[in-house]
Amino acid sequence: YKTQLEETNIKIQELEKQNKWYYDLYESAEKGMNFENELYPKLMEYNDKYLNSTWEITHVGQVLSEKGDFHFKHKYTNKIIILDTKNNLPTNPIAKVENFERDVTDKRTNAIGGIMLANGKICNKKKFEINILKDKYLVYVSNFERENIEFIFSILDQITDLSNLKEGTGDKNKLREILLDTYKRE
Repeated sequence: YKTQLEETNIKIQELEKQNKWYYDLYESAEKGMNFENELYPKLMEYNDKYLNSTWEITHVGQVLSEKGDFHFKHKYTNKIIILDTKNNLPTNPIAKVENFERDVTDKRTNAIGGIMLANGKICNKKKFEINILKDKYLVYVSNFERENIEFIFSILDQITDLSNLKEGTGDKNKLREILLDTYKRE
């Protein structure tokens, strides 16, 4: 009886620890930082492993206000794209996108575009939507699956290629290929 009680207590401790992790991830005030800290190593690993470190990824998070959560700077073109993550529950859609739009269009960030990545829904946006604001490409992604890191880099390629087309240096066939691959994968 004593070993069964000890095993039950250990199981309770494990479940309490797991419950705290979920609470911190989805409910606490630090939930955004938890998502960023979970995402950052995955972004770095994918960039290094599959893309030969083509992107310089900077996690600005809560350190620099009005700059998004991550900055991606292309190693060869020096183009910057901002990633803003939202760790929202499906029952709590993101209602305000103004701060994201301000961050991307701010001259100080020098970005060609940005991605708003939400775990849940973004109000008044499709699951995947591309908008243009002040010659910047804004991509909104609702219901993002946390393990789909490749999708983020496909969006970075799309924004870069759209910017290149606007500048007259892009290849429409390459952009079409990226869009078709993304569509098939999703």
